[in-house]
Amino acid sequence: MITDLFDAAAGAAWKHFQDICNIPRPSGHEERIRAHLLDIARGNGWQRRQDSIGNIVLVCPGIGTLGDEPVLVLQAHMDMVCEKNVDTVHDFMTDPIRPLIDGDWVTADGTTLGADNGIGVALALAVAESTMDRVPLELLITIDEERGLTGAFGCDPEIVQGRRIINLDSEEDGVFIIGCAGGTDWTVSFAKCQNACSSGDCWHCCLGGFRGGHSGVDIDKGRVNAIRTAAAIVEALAAAHTGVQVARFAGGNAMNAIPRECSFTVAGCARDDVEAAAAQVLAGVRHAEPEAAMTIGPADAAGYEIPMAVVSFIRAVSDGVLAMDPMYTEQVQTSSNLGVVTDAADSIAIKVMGRSTVYAEQQQIGREIEQAAAVLGGTIAIGSDFPGWAPKPDSSLLQLGLAAYREQFDAAPRIESIHAGLECGIIGAALGTDELLSFGPSIENAHSPDERVNIDGVERIYGLLKSVVTRRQ
Repeated sequence: MITDLFDAAAGAAWKHFQDICNIPRPSGHEERIRAHLLDIARGNGWQRRQDSIGNIVLVCPGIGTLGDEPVLVLQAHMDMVCEKNVDTVHDFMTDPIRPLIDGDWVTADGTTLGADNGIGVALALAVAESTMDRVPLELLITIDEERGLTGAFGCDPEIVQGRRIINLDSEEDGVFIIGCAGGTDWTVSFAKCQNACSSGDCWHCCLGGFRGGHSGVDIDKGRVNAIRTAAAIVEALAAAHTGVQVARFAGGNAMNAIPRECSFTVAGCARDDVEAAAAQVLAGVRHAEPEAAMTIGPADAAGYEIPMAVVSFIRAVSDGVLAMDPMYTEQVQTSSNLGVVTDAADSIAIKVMGRSTVYAEQQQIGREIEQAAAVLGGTIAIGSDFPGWAPKPDSSLLQLGLAAYREQFDAAPRIESIHAGLECGIIGAALGTDELLSFGPSIENAHSPDERVNIDGVERIYGLLKSVVTRRQ
């Protein structure tokens, strides 16, 4: 519990965040958190709007001398990535998140925290409920951001009246985001072989202990992909021993998360052979993933054999940073993440997400995936596909934010574009506006059980947001 923070300056935001943590809200299952937010609006006497897919707008009238100013939109998403450690017992459909104070940070007990983006929702609610003179606000809270920005893509422009949008889904205090990468996701499917696996020696292997992280902002931090590591172990085993078969292969939970875990079952080889291949491969990643480890135990061979083409495809697809920005040399320009492998009764599906600030490079990732799938016998389907949000350095909203930041902190924030998809770019395009800005408190290790949000950062962003909404627009 984080009740010790309820008396802080941003105590109202922490109270809302605790309430949000108590409500299960996996992507695609936002009905309970949406009902909670609508109840808050009713309690405050705010008008409520909802579109056909479940996005909501809470309409908060202006107060005092600023009541007639133009509407400012505060935007966040209500869903969260659901990841847990292997040894954590937690049902994301029924169990509350358990936030804990750990020094200067709030984290969770073996699961993702959901500060991405629950803390953004909490901050918006806290500022809207304050009694200070402030401009009219619309709180636009979207669904299903984490699985592919579904809420942003499907948002009905008719429910939003404001044309200046502050997105609260950024994850580094002291930084203003004024642009973001685009993204495309692909699913490549392979049919399983018609022959059943060998009934001889069969071993089930579980890789874990990888750091994982967000496939955008963490992609350049040297995190190793557990799925590709598992494929490397199978590849090394098959190269050293004829007759090796793969009976199961699955890993990852989200396309936009670097996979931390992967499991597979192999047949037709000795336990010592599997352990030797794993030791060889894990030795090569130990410098980057010191906690990575594999457990192994006997298993029954079940179902149809998975073709080695699946392993070859996983190993062939580009993964990680593909290009850095030539002008801003510390910023990633193009990347790819193989995030999920699902194992069905008769097929295997592999999900890949590419990002780039250069749409042509984003498309090139897709062409390479298509070529690899064609050669190895897979079929490909394209999911979401969107270009990036182009920066506008002369934005009036940016200038207002800069003035508020200087007033609060007697300093200037860094101004950047981010290597991740942000909803405000998509929503802004639908609304016909480029008056967009994104900021938020520092969040580390998003999309993993190590996720944590900085306590002082939440206090700072709360103060900044109050300064923004109390200024003439």
